[in-house]
Amino acid sequence: MIFSTSVRRYLLATMVASSAPAFGTLGYLGYTAISDIRTNHRLAGLVEADRALLITGNAIRSGRGGVQTGLQSQDDAIPTIRSMLTTSQAQIAAAVARLTAAELPERAGLAQSIAQAQRAMEARIGDLDAEAAKPRPQRNLAATMPWYDAVGQIEAALTKASAAASLAVRREDPALAELQEIKDAAWQMRSVYGLQCSALRPALGSGQSLTPEQVKLFGEHRGATNTLQRNLASLVARPGMPDALASKVKAATQQVSDAHSAMDQLVAKLGRGTGPVIAAQDWTTLCNAPFTPVVEAVSHTLDEMLVITTQQSTQAAIRLALFSGLMLAMIGLCLLSWRGVRKRLANPLITMNAALARMQAGNLDEPVPAAPCPDEVGALSNALEAYRENLVKVRALLSDLDATADVMVKTLHRTG
Repeated sequence: MIFSTSVRRYLLATMVASSAPAFGTLGYLGYTAISDIRTNHRLAGLVEADRALLITGNAIRSGRGGVQTGLQSQDDAIPTIRSMLTTSQAQIAAAVARLTAAELPERAGLAQSIAQAQRAMEARIGDLDAEAAKPRPQRNLAATMPWYDAVGQIEAALTKASAAASLAVRREDPALAELQEIKDAAWQMRSVYGLQCSALRPALGSGQSLTPEQVKLFGEHRGATNTLQRNLASLVARPGMPDALASKVKAATQQVSDAHSAMDQLVAKLGRGTGPVIAAQDWTTLCNAPFTPVVEAVSHTLDEMLVITTQQSTQAAIRLALFSGLMLAMIGLCLLSWRGVRKRLANPLITMNAALARMQAGNLDEPVPAAPCPDEVGALSNALEAYRENLVKVRALLSDLDATADVMVKTLHRTG
């Protein structure tokens, strides 16, 4: 039998055993709340990294078009080139910092890929300087394509890192997964739409008709862009999607449609002469027009994700505070209960046991201490004290009888 020699230990073990399930449940719920807080903090970091990577990719992609436009339209394109390089370096550094701060297992490899692509691009800057040093009519954009493609490799590395962060978010939360789907579709639309601009730029600059290969490539990009527009419309039409997000997506897709109409009008003019159909700067402006609303729509989806992670973190923190409060209350209740058990049951029983031991040893002078409460234990203590008092009276009576017997014996001896 457990604790057969100590009622105090037995009572303590009983209290621990009876309260252990409650403490275990509260501990598990508290652990779950802490885990939710950490998870949402990690998701928020991934969303911020995703944002930084995408925005940086968009900026450097637009910047490379701006550099080529500067080579076509500016007598001195060096300031434009240097400004783009300085800005892109700062943006890439900030994006990589966000990436390395995020809790993403493969972040080191992704950051290294971005750095390698950046070094490859910087090795091609001499091509830009060489073309910028020529008189503007003698410049050839074909000579800058290795640099142009190298910038594309940086964007690809940024996009790959963004996709990794996006996938990590998708796996954690269904609500965030839906918003990620909208973000990804919008960004794909932006990327494929931009490929149309790159495909048409040489022909629009020369005024010559599109080659069959260019027509095929342009058609593929247009078809993919149209498909993504329809996909986006269906995604934001789902129940529960924020109205503000749906409005931004609608504005972005409408801007793309308007740019398509303008492109088609320009393509219809090709083959009529040998001069440019549109100035390089105007073509860049036309192409870049949808980028702003698309980026705004993407940023809004990321903002919605941060709102969700913040709300979930707050709810988890409230649960943690509640469970912690209940845990402290239970600890206090257990301490008070144990104090009461010791005061009303354990200590009186121990005291009575000690009193019985004294009485068995013949010590009847010390009274049995009174119990703190007039309950069953108190009644037992009072009965034991009454028993002691009776024993004292019996002892006194026996002592008197012994004294009387001694007197009687002595008297008989004297008279005998």
